[in-house]
Amino acid sequence: MLAVETFIAHQITSKRAITVKDGLSNILYWGYARTGYRNTRLKTFRAQVKTSQLNDFINLVGNNNSPNVVDIKNLKLPQYSGLSFVSKIRMFLDPINSAVLDKQIMKIKFSCICTILSKLSHTEKESQIRISGPNSVTYESWCNRLKDISNLYYKGAYRAADIERGFFNLVQCNRVVDAAKILKCA
Repeated sequence: MLAVETFIAHQITSKRAITVKDGLSNILYWGYARTGYRNTRLKTFRAQVKTSQLNDFINLVGNNNSPNVVDIKNLKLPQYSGLSFVSKIRMFLDPINSAVLDKQIMKIKFSCICTILSKLSHTEKESQIRISGPNSVTYESWCNRLKDISNLYYKGAYRAADIERGFFNLVQCNRVVDAAKILKCA
């Protein structure tokens, strides 16, 4: 996974629009790997994204590996309107400090245990996690909590992205309550 992460990170931090387009396409490709509509989403992105949007992305990223998710959303990149995929961009830009926040992780929010995710404005019926000012703040708190867990239990040996993958695996193994207990509010 590290080789894939590094490759995509180089693509999306390129100064060339076509390379950034390929990198953002790769994020969609891997993000939709287990769905039957992956190729449709990918084709739609590649057909609809404008060079001006890619150049705006290049300017936004510049020297900032962790741009605000609201700022990324405001670029209106096709297929990147919700927090799930915008947070994937952040994770590929800066896996040390950023992580994915998607519908699988959101299952922790609905465990009836108060966690950092409880603050997100999102219901189980919604198909997409909205990006808003408050949800952006909660996303940053999520990333910080993951770094805190790494520091507290692993002396900082793991990146925020690695800790998130641990939570993802707990959710996939139907251990949502265990995941929530780890994230429990103080």
